[in-house]
Amino acid sequence: MLQTSDELYAYNEWKALAENHKITLLVCITAAVKRGVVSEQEAIENGLSIANLVSPFEQAGLGEFFSELHNCDRLVQF
Repeated sequence: MLQTSDELYAYNEWKALAENHKITLLVCITAAVKRGVVSEQEAIENGLSIANLVSPFEQAGLGEFFSELHNCDRLVQF
């Protein structure tokens, strides 16, 4: 990913947050695919040549989201 000097490159901030606080950063599969963000698994399943979802982000479906929701005490969503 190219970073310009006049824009915030939030990836490093998200990565630091995940590492420093040992949290999981889940990305909705449906929302991500609609925006062209795909995991390696999604790329293989759909015959795409490139995956662009990188760690520490992980794709999750609704089932996984709700399972995790029952096991947490906080949720940040945007």
